[in-house]
Amino acid sequence: MELDRIFKYVDSKKEEIVNILCNLLAFDTSVPPGKNYPEICSYIADELSPLGFMPQEVEVSKEKLVDIPFKLEGRRINLVAKGPYKARPMSVYAHTDVVPAQSGWSHPPFKGTIAKDRVIGRGTIDMKGSIASFIFACKIMKKHGLEPFFNPIGLFCTDEEIGVYPGVYELAKRGLIEGPLLWLEGGGQWPYLLTASLGSAEIHIQINGKSSHVAMPFIGNNAVEKAIPILNALLEQKAKVEKKSSNIPMIFFPDQKLKPIFSITVISGGTKANIIPDKCNIIVDRRFISEETIKDIKEDIEKLLEGFNGLDFDCFHFYDPVKIDWNSPFHKKKIKALCAIHGLHQNLFVSGGMGGSTDMSFVKKVIPDIPIIGMGVMSPRSLGAHMIDESVHIDDLTGLCKEILYMFVAQ
Repeated sequence: MELDRIFKYVDSKKEEIVNILCNLLAFDTSVPPGKNYPEICSYIADELSPLGFMPQEVEVSKEKLVDIPFKLEGRRINLVAKGPYKARPMSVYAHTDVVPAQSGWSHPPFKGTIAKDRVIGRGTIDMKGSIASFIFACKIMKKHGLEPFFNPIGLFCTDEEIGVYPGVYELAKRGLIEGPLLWLEGGGQWPYLLTASLGSAEIHIQINGKSSHVAMPFIGNNAVEKAIPILNALLEQKAKVEKKSSNIPMIFFPDQKLKPIFSITVISGGTKANIIPDKCNIIVDRRFISEETIKDIKEDIEKLLEGFNGLDFDCFHFYDPVKIDWNSPFHKKKIKALCAIHGLHQNLFVSGGMGGSTDMSFVKKVIPDIPIIGMGVMSPRSLGAHMIDESVHIDDLTGLCKEILYMFVAQ
């Protein structure tokens, strides 16, 4: 009955969660370049400090970022905010960066726009909406004098969207992740349990030619035309790779198994129609299952390209695959939370893996046995992460707030 009263209070204060979210959206933390991390962490600290939380800034040094193949700007500030309660710890993770906002938005991407029952803005789902829900849940615990069974430790981290060395990796290596981990990106307000994700790498190939006037092609060397047999070889490799499969079903397509992905996503070359191009660049996005390794991927691409002359290539490793065990008491409690909030039955819950990648692989690398409990704001009415006009339904913000409260204060 106490939780029912608290849940009704959450529903009566929707505008407060929305206000927090709009404030978070105003910080342009697009990565690359990843500016404004110190500013958004300062805002979060200012929200949590009056509640008794002890904020600590943790910076990732530039030396640890040298393998990231993007132009970065600004300090890589992460925030660890430890709660004031005398209880065993439970960490709560969210990343503060967002992907860049492409053209075509109908509303300003970095100014939260309220449209009927949703908030539009870059990062509403991925994943500033989750941060807003957590902050408000902490405010409710303080306001109503609730004594949680776990002391929340908020982890607000950098560079999840580009990988290689995300901020949560630094926190894990410093021993700043304590207890089980509520991963506020790995679930939603629906009966789906995320059990695995793919690893991620990019293969960058540069074909080198020689520039000349098109009237004298015999003194040049057309890099774009040289790329054609390489593209054909890549397509043959794609067919081989995508025949592989894991034993894990896909989360929204249970009749499909989680498979590796090999996608040619970028081709660029040439500057003007009457100039023979001296460069052509190809990027392959390669997602891999746990049965594969980054070493295998690098060796395969080296073998594929060894018969071609005049090119350079590199393979950038962003994430490893990760698996999540859903048999701990924390996971069972998460299922009970969604059942209590939405009137679901536990028999409705299904599990599966996703084709995306996550920095939880870095946490698992350092803390292999940590329970990771996926939660979040996504639902059939809150979709569009990385898309134009990304938006979250306000009831999904309150839903996650209630779920967090259940995890901390319910028996």
